[in-house]
Amino acid sequence: MPVWHDIFTTRPPHQSAIWARRSVLDTPSLFGIWDEPSGSLTCGPGAWELRDIDLWTWRSFDGALPPWPVPGAATGWQDPWRNPPRDGQAVWLRRFGPNTAAVSGVWDLSRVGFQAGACVNLIPWQQVYHWKPR
Repeated sequence: MPVWHDIFTTRPPHQSAIWARRSVLDTPSLFGIWDEPSGSLTCGPGAWELRDIDLWTWRSFDGALPPWPVPGAATGWQDPWRNPPRDGQAVWLRRFGPNTAAVSGVWDLSRVGFQAGACVNLIPWQQVYHWKPR
């Protein structure tokens, strides 16, 4: 049984394929390539990154990484990494867990986050618990 390591206590080797758990609890594990100099996990195309402060634990990934999920039709609550919305899609999002209020937003793929209401700052994907179509 693979062992989960605390990201701050034991660092993954540079350029290793790993499973990681986000610091937003009760979200599914995700996979990617660890970059030690930047302290981040590349877990999708372009700007899909998680900094070490966004991670909780990690473990080695055996074998080649599978293809990263491709956006598609979604019903019900979805994890933003496993099933991201389509660019420009209007959504409901929850930031901290299943019992928090749903906030109206729009997915912005170019900035990899959600624009919510009158909020000036983008909500990064890694700070979103779940989303669903509006």
